[in-house]
Amino acid sequence: KSFKEFINAYCSDDFEWHQPVFKQFLYSQLFDDNHNCVTDIIIKYEYLNEAISILNLQLKFPIKIYEYNKSKYKTKSYKDYYDSDMISKVTIKCEKELKYFNYNFDGSTIYEPIIYNSSVKYDIKNNNIYSN
Repeated sequence: KSFKEFINAYCSDDFEWHQPVFKQFLYSQLFDDNHNCVTDIIIKYEYLNEAISILNLQLKFPIKIYEYNKSKYKTKSYKDYYDSDMISKVTIKCEKELKYFNYNFDGSTIYEPIIYNSSVKYDIKNNNIYSN
């Protein structure tokens, strides 16, 4: 019914999620049954234009950079929708995502527009993540 209610449900071990694997690890869809990341590149959205520029140096047919649609209704930063309790819960719940993909509540912790051939491995069935 509300964003706060969603965050509380997502972070609760007791809430029954409609797609249980997505509740385990946000990026679970990037991994196969052998724990390997199936994508050659991962683009961080906050660096989208920089990533496209980097890729265009290597592509035969460059990607055009378009201005994305911005909602006229979105006037606040994502940070404004979280209170300290929600931040704490998400930080604990998403500890793996934050650690292995270099994020914290303020965003990317390192300048990394593109992650090439991620060394991160994820065991979907047992919810274990590790890196070489």
